[in-house]
Amino acid sequence: MIRARARGAPYRPLTPIVGSDPQVRAIQDKLVVLGYLDARHADGVIGRTRSATLDAVAAFQGRNGLTVDRDLGGPNSETRRKLALPIGQLVRAP
Repeated sequence: MIRARARGAPYRPLTPIVGSDPQVRAIQDKLVVLGYLDARHADGVIGRTRSATLDAVAAFQGRNGLTVDRDLGGPNSETRRKLALPIGQLVRAP
């Protein structure tokens, strides 16, 4: 609960931050299984600058023969297509 700017204003409930994306969470889960991402960072949200998810994407791209650009790209990007393959066909983190 927070109070509006005026001291006498009534309290109102906080609205939780929404933004967790199930598709992003699925990608993060796969990166966790492959050893590129720590499980505590698999939350369905991608950070903008210091992002463990984007660092994991870059490592995955480098080990799997893709251009390293720290970008998941759109739904048809090479990185997403590669991540859609079965785990047995992907190179795990060292």
